[in-house]
Amino acid sequence: NGSIIYDSRLMTRNQFCFMQNNNSEPVIPYICFEPEEDFKYALYPIGMLLSVPFLLITLFVYACIPELRNMHGKSLMCYVLGLTVGYTALSLVQMRLFAAETTPCVVAGYTLYFFFMVSFFWLNVMSFDIYWTF
Repeated sequence: NGSIIYDSRLMTRNQFCFMQNNNSEPVIPYICFEPEEDFKYALYPIGMLLSVPFLLITLFVYACIPELRNMHGKSLMCYVLGLTVGYTALSLVQMRLFAAETTPCVVAGYTLYFFFMVSFFWLNVMSFDIYWTF
């Protein structure tokens, strides 16, 4: 039926595969291990999505109050917007909503990369602004 016995365990067809290391060696069965599903990997995207509404509230407050729309406030708004989009895209990717190597997955990957770079550059601008002020 295509099964093999390894360490006194019966392995079905989908638990192993045959591979050849070099052209001269015989074909050897390799055991396919189940990917580990860790609880923290399910918790990370939920935590990031929980922070998104608070980032949006921060963005809304800074956009509505005129006293906060100075140079530092505008830098903070750009930083928060980059984090919001980056966290959202990363959460969607980590929840595996996109099949690997498909167009939506690639777009989400480039989106999260771009917006995390945006947020880190704006954090750099804010750090330089704080250094220059004090």
